Amino acid sequence: MHLNKENVDRDQFFTLSETSYLRGHSKKIYKQQTSKTCRQKFFSQSVIDEWNQLPENVISADSVESFKKRLDNHMKSRRDEQ
Repeated sequence: MHLNKENVDRDQFFTLSETSYLRGHSKKIYKQQTSKTCRQKFFSQSVIDEWNQLPENVISADSVESFKKRLDNHMKSRRDEQ
């Protein structure tokens, strides 16, 4: 069991993708396909697309503070592009 500071077992919600040919960063999360509409609205499902689209420099942050700063910069640059 992998417990983090919030005492949440991440393996209960997420599985790292084992596919090596994916584009993007090295910590992509496998998204289980579901036909149930209510399941598609779960946080653990809806956040996966956003996470998988993040660039490597955000994912590779070495601290939570660094991750937050890089994520803020990334989101700001996305807004500026629109």
